[in-house]
Amino acid sequence: MYSVAASMKQHRVRGKIVFVSSVLGFMGMVGYSQYAPMKYAIRGRLVRRSHMSGLAECLRMELQLHGIDVHAYFPATILSPGFEEENKTKPSLTKEIEGTDEGQTPEQCAAHLLRGIERHQFSVTDGVIGYFMRIASGGCAPGHGWLGDTLLLLPARVGTIWLT
Repeated sequence: MYSVAASMKQHRVRGKIVFVSSVLGFMGMVGYSQYAPMKYAIRGRLVRRSHMSGLAECLRMELQLHGIDVHAYFPATILSPGFEEENKTKPSLTKEIEGTDEGQTPEQCAAHLLRGIERHQFSVTDGVIGYFMRIASGGCAPGHGWLGDTLLLLPARVGTIWLT
């Protein structure tokens, strides 16, 4: 990724770099202790709301000076062969918590991602839970508009309580 960014800067190429994380980049969850930490690193957050300089957030600030946009996508459940394999060993408590998430196809995820990029969103999410989790753990990342994010902050904080 760094060599791509360096090449884009050197050749004055304007464009976009997209990181794909997970809604677990906003929060940890039982059954995902080996998975979630890498997703946090992309977003640039640590548990207990302390902040660190994350890869996507740093690069967003550094590269926008060169006409390069950085986006991070945080999808929920993706219905894929990997998900089917994951379900074979997933703890029952995790399955119960995820029970309300119907999942989405890779094509649906791609559509959400492209729509977020077209809207110039840094943190791209899909679904209500992902949207609320983004607002509740916003940190210093740019939002989708101060008024809407501010109005939804309280419901987002209250709505994510059931996940903890």
